[in-house]
Amino acid sequence: MFLNCMHGDVILKINLFELFPNPYNAFSNFSGVPLPPTINISKSEKLSCNVSLVWSKPANNGCPLTMYSVYYRQIQPRETGDPWYKVNITDVSKTHYPLSLKCNTQYMVEISAWNELGQSDRSNTWLTTTNSGTYPRKESSVMTGVITAQDSW
Repeated sequence: MFLNCMHGDVILKINLFELFPNPYNAFSNFSGVPLPPTINISKSEKLSCNVSLVWSKPANNGCPLTMYSVYYRQIQPRETGDPWYKVNITDVSKTHYPLSLKCNTQYMVEISAWNELGQSDRSNTWLTTTNSGTYPRKESSVMTGVITAQDSW
């Protein structure tokens, strides 16, 4: 029993008898698609309205990963909510991605991995609320008049 998957221009032929002593019993647990990535909440950051999503690379189940899909949506109380937005990341060496989101808003974030055999399940949901986006203001006088400008950084 063999499993074929692409790796660049080369087709890898994986012998399931070598992976599993009894592949007929193990095959029901072996889908070939990658396992879902794990969002690393302790390393994911909220910077103002932006969040930096960090995840752990999943097991690829015998075929190299081809991309990640990041899904996010705004949570609306007592409403149906916004649709899911999707960003595909084709550089599979990455394990982080910055998202520019609306300030002071709660979001659901999930990620999945892909290989030639298909898409993994989505990760567990990360619920996060972006910060207000306000920064300390700095007052400065303009030299050519009595106008006081306030700059936000």
